[in-house]
Amino acid sequence: MNMFVLVIEKQRNYMMEMAFQYGFTAKQTVKASQHLDKLLNLVQHSEIWKYLAEDDKNRYESALVM
Repeated sequence: MNMFVLVIEKQRNYMMEMAFQYGFTAKQTVKASQHLDKLLNLVQHSEIWKYLAEDDKNRYESALVM
């Protein structure tokens, strides 16, 4: 399992604990949610770049075959 997935799952669980303990709009919950958002954005951004890099590689290889 990807290390990012483990970190994200841990942060998600922490955020839910804060929400149930302090409420969904409490400062602690919002802060945990913002941290989770940053983690998710990092993963999404890296996945997009991996996809684009693979797409460029495929186009380059296709051009060589033609």
